[in-house]
Amino acid sequence: MPKIPTFTARGRPTTEVGSVRSNIQIPLTQTIGTALAPVTKAVTDYEIKKKEISQKIEANKIFF
Repeated sequence: MPKIPTFTARGRPTTEVGSVRSNIQIPLTQTIGTALAPVTKAVTDYEIKKKEISQKIEANKIFF
């Protein structure tokens, strides 16, 4: 019967990965909602502008 090779891990993934942040913190005076408010506003503004441009293009198609 053939012998199956076994391997031993030499490290932990959390110690080898340099780009992963595990200590993300927000101040106690903020909640998740207030911390994400600027991002939410930016996404909402972008979608509104995108919708306005789409409506202007559609109106120009109808007009011409």
